[in-house]
Amino acid sequence: IFGSFAVLIAVYVIKELDISSLRIFLAILFAFFAILFFIKKRPDLDYGEGESQQGRGLFESHFSLMGVLILCGEILLISFVFVSNFNDVYVKSVENQLLKRSNELQNSISRLLEEYQKHIEMVEFGAAALVENNAKEKDIEEYLSRVASVVTDAGLIFISSENKWNEKDGFWLASQPWGSADRLSEDFNNTTRSWYFAAHRAKGNVAFVPPYIDYFSGRMAIDVTKIMQNHRGKEVGVVGETFFVDNLAAKLEGMLAFDASAFIVDTRGIVVLSNDKNKVLEHPFDEEDMEKYIDTVLVKSEFYTTIKGNYLYSSQLTNDWKLVLLIPKSSIENMSNLIITKNFVSPTLVIVFASLVISII
Repeated sequence: IFGSFAVLIAVYVIKELDISSLRIFLAILFAFFAILFFIKKRPDLDYGEGESQQGRGLFESHFSLMGVLILCGEILLISFVFVSNFNDVYVKSVENQLLKRSNELQNSISRLLEEYQKHIEMVEFGAAALVENNAKEKDIEEYLSRVASVVTDAGLIFISSENKWNEKDGFWLASQPWGSADRLSEDFNNTTRSWYFAAHRAKGNVAFVPPYIDYFSGRMAIDVTKIMQNHRGKEVGVVGETFFVDNLAAKLEGMLAFDASAFIVDTRGIVVLSNDKNKVLEHPFDEEDMEKYIDTVLVKSEFYTTIKGNYLYSSQLTNDWKLVLLIPKSSIENMSNLIITKNFVSPTLVIVFASLVISII
């Protein structure tokens, strides 16, 4: 009876305590009752009808075992009571962990994009100097081929003139033979390509070009591009690096340390990159339940909500790109179950087993 009241009091007292405090309290509570059950009586006391209970415990052996088992049952019961009371705490804790991993993914992607930016700036510096000094085309192509080996993800590094490639003062040079001017058709116009416009809109900054079908390979690609300027600041052409979407999708999948769908979307909400390459150029908010969130995702630098069995999280990657993650709720529930098992079920089973052993001894 005393044990039952103690457990009820414990429920009230430690309702606001965290998981670690709960485990410590229950451990102390069990230790207290274990000592109480097995303490020896004083041999010189009379416990009714003149019978000495010398050498016996506070209860008979079977009552001692019963008391321990009842206590363990109460501990097990209170553990599951706290599982329900603290379930929101568990889920919130797991959500925070998933958001932490989302931030880690964002940081990984940001570092990758920064690496591409620094590389294109390095290429631009060297290529602009060669063009300014009227270097031979072969020497420029060798330079592009050499710097291409630094970034293994790049399918092609190219530079283009401000004029059409086959007109006066025009040129097109690339790091790979399959992307050379020899394979260009007469009607190909480098000054009308999306990467050319993106470079000029960026006004000297690095631009990321939305996916398109690469002219040479026929594969879906993303370009990182920038205008080339000589030491006087005059534009002498455009430099670009081509990255194939399927390679980037595999790279993004490798960055995901948890079950999720990852999308990088542009200012229109169109997917420019995903760990599922088939989602590229699609609209992840086409579904009715998600459509109402598109404006919020595109406007806010960071957004988080639950939707259709998933957790939706978005954050800013670049001025033009957002990272959107759809994380299944099942991932959180699985983690929550692991936390419950670790913090309650396993310790309780250990206590029950220990109690049985002590009772038998």
